[in-house]
Amino acid sequence: MDTYYYTKFSSPIGTITAVADSTAIVYISIGDKTLTDPRFHAFNAKATTNPLLITLQECLFDDSSSLPLKPKGTPFQHSVWQALRAIPKSKTMCYADIAEKIGNPRAVRAVGSACGANPIALLIPCHRIVHKNGKLSGYSWGVEVQKQLLTMEAAMPQ
Repeated sequence: MDTYYYTKFSSPIGTITAVADSTAIVYISIGDKTLTDPRFHAFNAKATTNPLLITLQECLFDDSSSLPLKPKGTPFQHSVWQALRAIPKSKTMCYADIAEKIGNPRAVRAVGSACGANPIALLIPCHRIVHKNGKLSGYSWGVEVQKQLLTMEAAMPQ
């Protein structure tokens, strides 16, 4: 059985809670939703840290693309999450774009469900998904957080 570790830290968008095992990040949430999220409680994580979690804190908003991730999900969800990770910082797409990208253009609603089931906020960047008319909406952590993340990314060197 895997041992999981977690840490909480402050960030410009609120409190971040992150969980990792010895090899990869498995969960990240923003704000107080963690307290009621059954996905977090399922890990039975120890309130301590490990080298991955320390690295995450140091580079979360800079260059965290090389951090190993191990999200739990179905093969379809993994295909969606992989497509999300390919969206460049500060760029956006809609559910239909992702459905097209994964070769399943009729799966728009399923893509939305996969985004909602994303266990690793920020590193699997669902905040880069917008309504097909370009407006911000539907982000699990709220439109204000989504707007703040996209603004932060736009200010970063590409």
